[in-house]
Amino acid sequence: MNKYIYNISIFLISILLVGFFYSCSDKENGEIDGPVINENEVEKTLNSATFEWGISKEKVKKHMDGYSLVTSQDNDFLMFSNKGKTRFISYKFKNDSLYSTLILMPQMAEDADLGNILKGYSFVGELDDTNVYQNNSKNTLVCAYEVEKDGTMYQAVGFTPINSTVISTLSPVVVTTGEADEIKYSSVSLSGNISGVTAKVKVGVYYDTDRTLPSSSRKTKTANALDDFTIQITGLTEQTTYYYQMYAVIDNIYYYGDTKTFTTAKDIKYQVGDLYPNSASPIGVVFYTASSGRTGKIVSFDYETDLAWDTNGENSNSASCLDATNGANNIMPENSPVAKWVANHGTGWYCPSRGELVTLNSNLSKVNSTLSSKGYGNHQGLYWSSTQYAKTKAYFVCVSSGSYGGYNSGKYGNAVKNDTGKRCCAIKKF
Repeated sequence: MNKYIYNISIFLISILLVGFFYSCSDKENGEIDGPVINENEVEKTLNSATFEWGISKEKVKKHMDGYSLVTSQDNDFLMFSNKGKTRFISYKFKNDSLYSTLILMPQMAEDADLGNILKGYSFVGELDDTNVYQNNSKNTLVCAYEVEKDGTMYQAVGFTPINSTVISTLSPVVVTTGEADEIKYSSVSLSGNISGVTAKVKVGVYYDTDRTLPSSSRKTKTANALDDFTIQITGLTEQTTYYYQMYAVIDNIYYYGDTKTFTTAKDIKYQVGDLYPNSASPIGVVFYTASSGRTGKIVSFDYETDLAWDTNGENSNSASCLDATNGANNIMPENSPVAKWVANHGTGWYCPSRGELVTLNSNLSKVNSTLSSKGYGNHQGLYWSSTQYAKTKAYFVCVSSGSYGGYNSGKYGNAVKNDTGKRCCAIKKF
């Protein structure tokens, strides 16, 4: 978008100020209601003007037969009015060549829509309080805005060529409102796209529980972007429907995408022993939660027996498996039978660290109670951890309500990695 658009708006407003002297001088101070014009009257008024770019002042005067010439300034400006002085049409020239037209008329009725009248024109955005339209086939840019004088509202519609020796080309800019993702009870990730720009510009999103996104209550968040962009929103209310609309600001003009919607999730707080994510379609049992209960870890319903940590102990030393508290940081060898079994559970699942197996054991009674109630077997035995002890050895933990295999409950030891006498399970964070 070119900065000429901003200059166009300033020019059109300056013409409008001249029109005030003639259209509003007889209004009484304090008057709050003015005449109202409907769509048919607006269309007739617009059709009475000329947008034949490049014609001379004399041809404009001939075109305006039936209107009175109100003023002429510096040989480059003409203003006409109808007999009742309720409509004013102004023209700006350069070297006796028309390049801008402005129409001042009563405020449009509330049900009037300029977009219906401007057939063939596309709404492209806002410049401050000005609506901007364009029609490439007619080589015309339109700026429409409301103004007030002595308590009376007026409607102004200005026409300017898109291509001329004075105005440069209007670049096509398109903003797309993308889908909502990662929808949680108080946050969401909203995506968008902007095309028609060659460098990063200011983008943003309006969002509100009101589908009309009123300026009085809607919230906004901005970023700088080129092409695809994502904006994170927090502080939302659970189980609430929100409406959102992406926009971009270029040379003070606002470009908008479509309005879409999403509904936040329920705020669920888990306890140890709960089925996750719910009892209808569970994928595991909660064995650890943070203080809020909104985050934690689950253990798989199943376990496997007789799997080696690694069948090739010497080469597995290259794996990064030294974390004793967070198994997600331990990258087990690709050829590990345990790692392969865990990977079959899907994205996010991993082999627990030594410390995570100790935590599972601490809450084992609640976990196993839930497993038993759903017909699953209990977790019980010596379980491989993902934590490496030495070049050819890894830690295991006794997961049991009592002693098992000579090891006390929750205690750990180490064994050669090709030992097939241990069990394994999978865990996942939420």
